[in-house]
Amino acid sequence: MSEPADLVVVGAGPAGLAATATALSGGLRVVLVDSGTTVGGQYWRHPPEHARAAIATGDLHHGLRTYRALCRALAAHRAAGRLDLLLGHHAWSAVREGDGFAVHAVDRRDAPRETAVVLRAPRLLVATGAYDRQLPFPGWDLPGVLTA
Repeated sequence: MSEPADLVVVGAGPAGLAATATALSGGLRVVLVDSGTTVGGQYWRHPPEHARAAIATGDLHHGLRTYRALCRALAAHRAAGRLDLLLGHHAWSAVREGDGFAVHAVDRRDAPRETAVVLRAPRLLVATGAYDRQLPFPGWDLPGVLTA
C-alpha cells in the first residue's frame, strides 16, 4: 500500500476479516495483522501448508461460503493496493500516539530471526478472538464428566 493506512486491524479471524471487509468497502485503507500463517483464526482453522493436499478439510468448516467470499473480497482489495495483509506478525503492544495509534509487532515469518515492525494509523480495531481453555475442578477428569 503506497498511502498511509486509515485503520490497523489486529486479528484475522472471523471478526477481523468481517471488520476489514466492512472498512474496505467504506473506502478505508487497512493493514490487517495476524500471528497465524493463514487468515481464519480459530473458527476457520487450516492444516499446515505442507499437509493441505493430503487433508481435505474444506467442507468441514462452518460458514465456508462466507469465509471464501471474505477471502475473495480481501484479495481484490490487496490487488488494488488498499489492503496490506501481514501474516506471521505477532502484535504485542498498541499505544496512543498523537491522533492515532502505534501497533508494535514482531515479524516472525523468517524464524528464528525476528524483525520489529511498527504500524501506524489513526484508527485501531482489536479482534484477537478466543481459544478454548479447560477449567479444571475436582472430578473433572472422571468418566461421564464433560467440559464446555
